[in-house]
Amino acid sequence: MIVGFNMLSHVDWSIPEFIRQLSWLSLEPPGPEWGLRMPPLNDGGWYIISSFFLLVSVMMWWLRTYMLAVEHQMGKHIAWAFLAAIWLFLVLGLFRPILMGSWSEAVPYGIFPHLD
Repeated sequence: MIVGFNMLSHVDWSIPEFIRQLSWLSLEPPGPEWGLRMPPLNDGGWYIISSFFLLVSVMMWWLRTYMLAVEHQMGKHIAWAFLAAIWLFLVLGLFRPILMGSWSEAVPYGIFPHLD
């Protein structure tokens, strides 16, 4: 919801414009001047907050997948494959920015912007 509302605010709360530009709208990480500090909300703070909630939710989803495999006495290969995808997500969105010293090195949230 944080990402969606921020994208909607970029088009002045216009639903038709939001739908038209959805593929190009993005929630950008903070600029390099902030380093690893918490920026104000409109300068990338929303990005940091939404990244935290995304990280927590994805890790809880993985834990649920693993626990269901254990409960049903099934193979855990799906959980481990999912964890490999989570590893890529963590490298691009958490580990690399920390090692580079700036949240601006993270991947933005959006369809086309994250491909640039």
